[in-house]
Amino acid sequence: MRAMENFKGAWRRMEFKGLFQGAPVYDDYGHHPMSIKPTLEAFKKAHPGKRLICIYQPHQYSRTYQLLDGFKTAFGAADVLMVPNIYAARDTEADKKKIDAKKFVKAIGEAHPDARWTENFDKTFALLKKEVTPNDVVVVGGAGDITELADRLVA
Repeated sequence: MRAMENFKGAWRRMEFKGLFQGAPVYDDYGHHPMSIKPTLEAFKKAHPGKRLICIYQPHQYSRTYQLLDGFKTAFGAADVLMVPNIYAARDTEADKKKIDAKKFVKAIGEAHPDARWTENFDKTFALLKKEVTPNDVVVVGGAGDITELADRLVA
């Protein structure tokens, strides 16, 4: 029982990082549609009345392409979805030709009313700086280096 009293949660699983412009910022490792969807639904339920902004970085071009149909409905609980890039890991040039972040966002946009390709971390940060208010909840997700953006937001 003592261990549970001291348990602070798992690293990068719905991890509270701090505040950005008055909005809570969370970092989450989830990068598969089956983990993203319930995670975002839980955040939406935990913060009723707040706008949920998700910044998501797909992990691997090949995986992103293979799971594209699942991704199309994974972000439904997010009011805003921003995608800066795809994190490359073990991808071939052929994998990279099948999909990119812009195509990914276009596909998600078929089911999501506010899905945006934000090009890179710097442009994403600048956009968040303009848009985030205390009435928002920011969730940064993915298995790549996107955690650096979460750290930058709360620095």
